[in-house]
Amino acid sequence: MAIHDGCTVQLRYTLTDADTGEQLDASGEEPFVYTHGAGEILPALEAALAGREAGDVLTLTLSPEEAYGEREEALVQRVERARLPEGPVEIGTAFEAEMPWGPHIFRVVAMEGDEVVLDGNHPLAGRTLTFSLEVVSVQES
Repeated sequence: MAIHDGCTVQLRYTLTDADTGEQLDASGEEPFVYTHGAGEILPALEAALAGREAGDVLTLTLSPEEAYGEREEALVQRVERARLPEGPVEIGTAFEAEMPWGPHIFRVVAMEGDEVVLDGNHPLAGRTLTFSLEVVSVQES
């Protein structure tokens, strides 16, 4: 069966930085499962997978614009620790903040005295990414 909107797809994948070759993520033992057409994966991946079948293998390199966007330095902010919600704060902690365009996730990337540096960019923003994909199965949902 070919991949189409509404079907359940199982994938094995490896994600690498196209410029450095560094492996950033992989599906591991268990395949990654998503519903095609539901917006659960990057649109460029969905487009490349449409029509593929179980057993198909492909490699796809996405520019930052096709993946997680360019880095926006305006999304990096220094705030006083006291302005953050109570609880443990460490590098990697994520907070949701209300922005003019709606809720947005910021991650703690540095802590300097009473200040915390927050980054609202996706961790993979600004990177050209290579996805090595294997379609494990395609099923009607």
